[in-house]
Amino acid sequence: MPVFQLSSLARAASKWVVYFLLTVSVSFLFVPNVSAKLLKVGVLAHRGDELARQRWHPTFEFLSHSLNDHSLAVVPLSLQGMSAELNEGNLDLVLTNPGNFQQLTETYNLEPVVSLRTERSGQPRTGNRLGAVIFVRSDNAAVRGLTDLRNKRLGAVAPDAFGGFRIAADTLLRNGINPWRDLDAIEYFGFPQDTIVTAVINGEIDAGTVRTGVIESMVLQGKLSPADIRVVNSVRVPGFDLALSTQLFPEWVLGASTNVPEILKREIAISLLSLKDEHPAVRSGDYAGWSTIAHTGSVTALMKNIELASSGFTLSRSSAWLGGIVLAMMSLLSIMALAVYRRSERFSSAGAGPDVVRHDIASVSNVSLTRREQDILGLVERGLTSKQIARELSISPKTVEYHRSHLLRKFDAQNMTQVVGKTRHP
Repeated sequence: MPVFQLSSLARAASKWVVYFLLTVSVSFLFVPNVSAKLLKVGVLAHRGDELARQRWHPTFEFLSHSLNDHSLAVVPLSLQGMSAELNEGNLDLVLTNPGNFQQLTETYNLEPVVSLRTERSGQPRTGNRLGAVIFVRSDNAAVRGLTDLRNKRLGAVAPDAFGGFRIAADTLLRNGINPWRDLDAIEYFGFPQDTIVTAVINGEIDAGTVRTGVIESMVLQGKLSPADIRVVNSVRVPGFDLALSTQLFPEWVLGASTNVPEILKREIAISLLSLKDEHPAVRSGDYAGWSTIAHTGSVTALMKNIELASSGFTLSRSSAWLGGIVLAMMSLLSIMALAVYRRSERFSSAGAGPDVVRHDIASVSNVSLTRREQDILGLVERGLTSKQIARELSISPKTVEYHRSHLLRKFDAQNMTQVVGKTRHP
């Protein structure tokens, strides 16, 4: 073959090789890194899931861009949901209040990374601290101070909610009121905390408690008028401008699970500490940035005080113990009598037609139900509404709706009529 033909072939081949290498190089610029790890961030959604996503997505999207080979996803959770997800090993990071973080750390060995700063220029001062507000409807003349809460119904988030119950409970204890002994009832509404404010305004409960900032946020959003409620035990602390009824504690903590390597925790801390208050993610989240972990000794003291008071420690006098024994015996006799009554009811209705209310729903339907679900289902069969059921069982309508939703899911039904039909014709 002539030399010029070899040279021509070599030049053509070299062009194809160069073209191939350029194509491969460019493709690597646009193909996502399939080895990138997704980090799930459990965020306590105290104002509801949607608000939690809106507030925190920009921050963790910024962090995704800052970290190499990692992306972050916000997972809004309740208190129980946070524990459940950590128990399954589904979370890498958690963002929650210091009380909840301390509880979770005892079980899941979390490590604090950074602490939230909330004091923004031109906004109400917080000193990067949080507390709780105890409040009543503005026309409630029966409650003027903390001692007036005796024999009243208090609305809260949950027994283990820090800003939504425990801070207020600690303040009541310090003023000689044991919430578990001296209140008529504690109604737990769960998240969002806005529902507690609504329940107080609607007269469903006498008083409520929420974490600081919730009241002002609802006013700003047009959900609440300042004239609708009155703060009980109003406290003024220098450098803290929000409504307050209690002492103050450090702000929320971002912590890491054992899934996160030490070097990655350092990268996360460095990236978040670099955020300035004018950054779009910070402004979108309505906070001021991040700082190193604050001292949590006051949180530890509160948690111990609450555990001691709620464990029955106050029944220390012999008369109290004797009364407890008598009440226990009376309860046992009542349970035995109720069991005999229900047994006779089942026997008497064994040959009845399909319109007879079944009293042993769980065994008839082959669906596992809790005692509370059985009680609610029995009252639904009698035609009672959620509010009527709530009064019958001395629980909140929200709690009734919570159990009704579980019943719909367990029976794979669209409404309670279908549930009742399935229990009668399993």
